[in-house]
Amino acid sequence: MKNLKPVISAILLGILSFVALLTLNAGFKQNKKQEVAKVIKNSPGLHRESVNWLPFTNDTVYTTSSFDELLVPFECVVDVHGNLYVMQYAKKEITKLSPTGKIVKKFGRMGSGPGEFRGMTRLGTSPNREIIYVCDGGNNRLVLFDTTGANIDMIKIKASSLSQAIMADKNIVAYNLLKNPLATVFSPAGEKLYTFGENITKSHLINQGKVRVSSTGLLYFSNDYTGIVQVYRPDGKFVTRVEGPIILKLSRKAIRDKNYQLSWLGNPLGTLDLCTDNDFLYTLFSGVVASKEAGTAGNASDMIHVYDASSGIYNGSIKLPGIAKNITVYGNRLYCITISADEESDDVNIINYNIEETIKYLKSNQSGI
Repeated sequence: MKNLKPVISAILLGILSFVALLTLNAGFKQNKKQEVAKVIKNSPGLHRESVNWLPFTNDTVYTTSSFDELLVPFECVVDVHGNLYVMQYAKKEITKLSPTGKIVKKFGRMGSGPGEFRGMTRLGTSPNREIIYVCDGGNNRLVLFDTTGANIDMIKIKASSLSQAIMADKNIVAYNLLKNPLATVFSPAGEKLYTFGENITKSHLINQGKVRVSSTGLLYFSNDYTGIVQVYRPDGKFVTRVEGPIILKLSRKAIRDKNYQLSWLGNPLGTLDLCTDNDFLYTLFSGVVASKEAGTAGNASDMIHVYDASSGIYNGSIKLPGIAKNITVYGNRLYCITISADEESDDVNIINYNIEETIKYLKSNQSGI
């Protein structure tokens, strides 16, 4: 028994050391989380030395929260008449809301026939906002509807896969996620014309991205992994890049290789959503972890950063009263898909704000700060 005492003591010491190590590691992780959270909370952008908070009166036009009807909305766009179209990914369906927030109709369904889709990856509008379309990755095509919800065309894209594509003037621009070149341009008949651009990260973890087009034809590429937006002309000529709002310490190698993740509590932080109107680029960058009970399982933010659409000059930031995961702007209206920050709540709303005061201020100070 005496011979066993040293062995038992050594085992107990090892157990105690292991427990102590786990405790220290947990404490380190918690401190790191608090440190990063503090950075995010106090850093509304590269502009944190001179943040220009835009006037925002929280003048709500309408709030829609009937998600027995809408389920959890995935993305929204607005047409030339001010109607809102909401993508319901789970149901493979689009819901149309009037300018006052009333549900007008639903259209689309699962399948491969006219007006159907197997993989709703993105929802978009033509530059004149008279055509609503679904990027149907499951069938490698764009499915086009008019503003009444009637299916008017289907454009088959001759590509190996299609996850994100938009209508840009007469041609179609596809975003080549995870690959170089950055984009591939197709004719209205779906034939490949040319490619351009370079992805800003080599990481294999990118799985989402967005490309938008302005009324002037400029193309904006983002991803959910970095807070950087690249701006190109339709002919593939690089215009500028917009640097995102969250900065964490990175290694020189990560910066050199452009291969890094802005992260908070294990979730990707990057460009959640972006849109253009009124000659401005509106960007929603990650900043708050959303409630999984709210059905988002991702990130959201209560800050929208506004840039000049062509130069990328920062103009100011909008502080929302709640957190949002998608935005779109048309005229003096800001549409947000918002979620509850309360983990006990499953509220998901579509809120239409009147931002006339914000737009007036932006236009009077369009030179940037």
